[in-house]
Amino acid sequence: ALIEDNGAPFWVDGDKLAAYLKGKDLSKTKIVSHNALFDMSILRWRYGFDPYFMIDTLSLARAKWAYKLPSLSLAKVADHLGIGVKGDALLKVQGMNALAMRQAGLFDALVSYALNDVDLCRQIWDALQPFPVEELVLCDTIQRCTINPRFVLDFRVLRSEEHTSELQSH
Repeated sequence: ALIEDNGAPFWVDGDKLAAYLKGKDLSKTKIVSHNALFDMSILRWRYGFDPYFMIDTLSLARAKWAYKLPSLSLAKVADHLGIGVKGDALLKVQGMNALAMRQAGLFDALVSYALNDVDLCRQIWDALQPFPVEELVLCDTIQRCTINPRFVLDFRVLRSEEHTSELQSH
């Protein structure tokens, strides 16, 4: 389930998601998600989609409300803000694939559940505003370190250390 800008939530079936993502300009795409580490990992590792900016409302909620909320799940934050109820459709379809959900007549309930989730996430994002830009940049950086790790090695320093180790061992 997705929302673009201030539009209405909409659903994209998994087999159509890759094509949908290919139509997005990565240099301008910002994605807001509750528990972005999970969602952004799927987008990066399965679909090769690396947005311009990643925002995690779970991390931001932790920074703002951890002192008074024992849980920062989407359901608990939404309840705290009084913006809606998460629902339990996901519990009813655990272990099922899309075909099994359709055969059981539960697929539409799952879609409604997902549409509600993205709407709750948007409302949480709105409630967090204004949020310091520096913190948003840090949140994005932390996500990237996990989702798309990169090591930059200074081979000059490594060779120097290797040479030093050889001298010390003799």
